[in-house]
Amino acid sequence: MLVEKNKLTLEEVDSQAALELPDRETPALVVIGCVGVCVGEIKISIDDVNVAVNLCAQVLNVTVLGQSVFTCTVRNNQ
Repeated sequence: MLVEKNKLTLEEVDSQAALELPDRETPALVVIGCVGVCVGEIKISIDDVNVAVNLCAQVLNVTVLGQSVFTCTVRNNQ
């Protein structure tokens, strides 16, 4: 069974309301922690989550005497 739909007129289209959706991507918060060597955390707000993940990957590659000394997490920046 086919249902036939009527085409909208220009007046009907013009009467419709359109809302613009906000950007869906939420800025990320990168938290870099130092294990044993220093105290505290570095928090960096980054608009692109892909950049935040790449930053964490680079931080985790840093070693001192063969030991990883940093932790890194990416969170929603809210």
